[in-house]
Amino acid sequence: MRVERRVGVVLGVVLAGVIGVGIWMGGRWARRGEFSPDTLEVRSWSERHLPFSEVAVWRGERVMYQWPVVRFLVAEGYWVPVTSDRPAWLETSYEREGARDGISHLTLELSGHGHDWVAWSKGHPELARHFWGRVLERLRRGDARAVYEVGPVFVAARYSASVEEFERMMAE
Repeated sequence: MRVERRVGVVLGVVLAGVIGVGIWMGGRWARRGEFSPDTLEVRSWSERHLPFSEVAVWRGERVMYQWPVVRFLVAEGYWVPVTSDRPAWLETSYEREGARDGISHLTLELSGHGHDWVAWSKGHPELARHFWGRVLERLRRGDARAVYEVGPVFVAARYSASVEEFERMMAE
């Protein structure tokens, strides 16, 4: 009876290992990102999902950083970080293996076009002060949709020559 029990335990361990490797190999990688409108930092991490699902079976270490354009906005006084024991975090990206379907307008503009916004802000300081204040105000409302809703704000700024024109475009 002892030998049969040991064989059963060994077979159980081997089977669990085979299933585990199958799940791992059949799973998909994903990468997530979040932005804090309080600390003005980004955090991102990788995940491994069960096959055919969004269930994460492994999460990598979170990496914290700040987009260069945000460092510029803080240095110029356009944005000011807020100290908080529990800062708000807004999901800004979710990229699955084989698809990049979850990147917010905020990420596209600040990560992808950050250098353009620095140059634009230097060329339009009065409008920039108004515009960046409007963007941060929307993000700090705490609504998860804000990272997508700021898209039209960026468009209005890009095509405005003055604060008045910007406000007119925002009212439409």
